[in-house]
Amino acid sequence: MTKAILIQPVVHFTSDKLQSAAGFMMFADKRMELGGHLKKLPMGYFTSGNIGKISSVLSADMVFVEEVSMSTLANMMSYMLSALILMLFMFALDIRLGLAAAVVSVVASIAAARMKRMSQKEAGTRQEQSEKLTDAVLSFVFLSAKEISKKWTMPVRDWAMAYSQIMIFFADRFTA
Repeated sequence: MTKAILIQPVVHFTSDKLQSAAGFMMFADKRMELGGHLKKLPMGYFTSGNIGKISSVLSADMVFVEEVSMSTLANMMSYMLSALILMLFMFALDIRLGLAAAVVSVVASIAAARMKRMSQKEAGTRQEQSEKLTDAVLSFVFLSAKEISKKWTMPVRDWAMAYSQIMIFFADRFTA
């Protein structure tokens, strides 16, 4: 019993690592596909608003899906299998119990479908807020760098090139 309790965290950690790695590998092709698509876009597409959207998707959304998808899939399959086995035992014990379990399962499935629809309606708002937050953080970092550069007295290596690239991406944020 004690050994099982001590081994459980190790097994759980290993399971989480394997699930995370599987999610990463499943989305590796999608990341490459997205990179290929972004390479084909004209430079005019990369305005400050679109940079925020791209950063938001790459830094938050894709990473979240990679990390959570495999764990969620494993949990969902486990729950479904457990419910099915439990329902079969209920049918074996008493047909009325089995029917009640089946009805509850159908009602739960309908409720889950409705919750999914509601979540999808709100997904656009969540994405928009995430984009605004990413854009605000990028603006803050840029403006902070601009203020620091005004006070900096020592020459910075390759600053002229970096500054010119920043000016291209964020020209609408300030006047030179």
